[in-house]
Amino acid sequence: MPFPPRRTAVPATLAALILAGVGAGTAAANPYPIGPSTPIQGSGATVAALGDGVFRTDVWARNPVLAGYKFQAGFGCSRAGTHLESVSFQAVRNSQLNSSIELRVLSNGARVWGVADSDIPIGANAKQYGIGLAPTCSAHVELNQVEARDTPTRTYYIGGLTAMERDVTAPDLGIRSVTAGWITGNSARVNWGTYDNYDARGIENQRVSIAGSLRWQGYPEAGEHGVDVALDNIPDGQQPVTVEVDGKGTGGASQTAYLYVDRVAPAVTLKITRLGPWKVRIAPVATDATSGVGVWSVKVGDTVIASHANNVADIDLRDIQPAGGAFTATIQARDIAGNWSDVVASNSVNISPQLPKAVAAPAVSGKAIRGEVLTATAGRWSDPASSAAVTTHLQWQRCSVAGTSCSDIPNATALTYTLGENDLGRSVRVAVTADGVEGSTTAHSATTAPVIEPRPAAGGPGAAVPNPGTSSPRPAEATAPQRDGVRGRGLKVADARDVKRGRKVVSLVRISAGDKVTVSTSYERNGAPVENLFVRLVGPKGGVAAHGSTDPAGNVTLAGRVNRGGTWRLVVDGAPAAEQAFVVQVRAKIAGVRARYAVPAFGELSVPGSVVPERYSGRKLVQLQVLLRGRWTSRAQTTTDAKGRFVMRYQFVLGGGYTVPMRIVAPAEKGWPFAPAQSRPFEVVVRP
Repeated sequence: MPFPPRRTAVPATLAALILAGVGAGTAAANPYPIGPSTPIQGSGATVAALGDGVFRTDVWARNPVLAGYKFQAGFGCSRAGTHLESVSFQAVRNSQLNSSIELRVLSNGARVWGVADSDIPIGANAKQYGIGLAPTCSAHVELNQVEARDTPTRTYYIGGLTAMERDVTAPDLGIRSVTAGWITGNSARVNWGTYDNYDARGIENQRVSIAGSLRWQGYPEAGEHGVDVALDNIPDGQQPVTVEVDGKGTGGASQTAYLYVDRVAPAVTLKITRLGPWKVRIAPVATDATSGVGVWSVKVGDTVIASHANNVADIDLRDIQPAGGAFTATIQARDIAGNWSDVVASNSVNISPQLPKAVAAPAVSGKAIRGEVLTATAGRWSDPASSAAVTTHLQWQRCSVAGTSCSDIPNATALTYTLGENDLGRSVRVAVTADGVEGSTTAHSATTAPVIEPRPAAGGPGAAVPNPGTSSPRPAEATAPQRDGVRGRGLKVADARDVKRGRKVVSLVRISAGDKVTVSTSYERNGAPVENLFVRLVGPKGGVAAHGSTDPAGNVTLAGRVNRGGTWRLVVDGAPAAEQAFVVQVRAKIAGVRARYAVPAFGELSVPGSVVPERYSGRKLVQLQVLLRGRWTSRAQTTTDAKGRFVMRYQFVLGGGYTVPMRIVAPAEKGWPFAPAQSRPFEVVVRP
């Protein structure tokens, strides 16, 4: 079908009506109207701009007219921080015949609205359309041929194409500067900059406040600004300067800087809080609203325990006031102008240790007869340093008949204890250690009577009286056949390694004092496993660390706490089994040494600590060593007390201003059952 003659103008009457309806004013507030991109034509159509935002689209007769858009006008966000929320336009047509043209709106390429061309009026009265959109930055208005079909030439007029763009970005605000330093006058300068993606159109009122008090407001629009603000009735000290800007239809922006106003003399306070024995926390406060605090210090007599130079809060007073009792201090402060304040602390505290106390002593009940079960009660305790319940630990001890020379029974820490062979002729007691907030206290029960053998039963001389609920070691005459021909094999000691000693290779395990050693092995007779063998882990001095019995496969695993080095053995029913020995090397520990100490020039260093475990470390030699030119050299030594505690002292004979590394060493010593021990290196700062 030939194309009809091309027409490029709207009839005068129709154009007048369209233009009368298309005119749109410019909105003064958010959202803002924006126009479309230049409309384009699709296949089989011609789009012409008629002026004043009116476009004519001729869709030519074809056989058939192909599907697809014939007119398309697009909208996009004009700047960052915005989105489109609606489009509006007007339309009219001059064809009396309805066709498969659809007037539609796309958002992000998807159809969100549309009507058939039968909805578009014919003649001179254009229809106004307004379509809301989900926030987007891509919208199109189209005349779209829905299907390919034979149609005559049709003409459409579309005008007033407008999208409403919503500005959703608040203005940018930045404080450039405020008056620096301490202000002693009555005004300050504030400089800031304000910008918006919609320039001046997106900015409304701007304000400057000092300490919450409005000092200036105006409408300087976008750009860089600065004002002098008065400080009448503004208190001294650090004060916030807040600059605010309101967005037009968006959120505002706010930024805060600080001015420093200084007019009042200094003030000081000091509060002391007890942390524990010989330890306090000081809370010095020195403030000055006029020129600021220059220096401050906290003193006990002439000794400075804290100052602006170190700002120490937690103080160990053992070298300052070792006798304990009431403690107080004085704070001195000077402002930059030279004014002094000298104030005694508002309180004093007692720095002596507050240890748990036994309200009722521990006790032991039961018969002192081998095989009988003794039962302990921990007693009742109170902790003057805390309202929390006191935690207690029990340790059964074996003593002489007179109740002296007591030593711990290995692994006997339960509430009950079954008397055995090793207790015969000895007395037994329980030691209860109560752990409080500030330390531990140990109390002992009275000792039992000497432990005796059970009385013979009526069945015959020497027969033992059975003790229900307990198991006594088997008599030697009953167990001797049990161990005949028994051999141990496959001794395994956890964390051990094989070392050569002389012509023998032995298993060596190194542990810290008080740790457990775990041993496993198997027993057989003539190649067959032996069940129910009674096996003990026995130390160099004959002490038993653990015991147990073999399972049906002849296997047994024992774990015992070891505090003595040397050769340990597995004993089967009272006799060592071949190849069932290993060597233990035990290291002691040095506890309580801090990482850093400070002393004045020509002052005395005092390092308290302890050698653990205390049971074996009484009267132990300890040395103070210093690292000089890459070698550790001894400088002082002392001896622990009966519980392994020591205080190492050393007098510096040189001026200050240097730091020296030191450590505490417990050397090897005859009769001491441990390998040498040493603390971690610590720093000693000798102040000028």
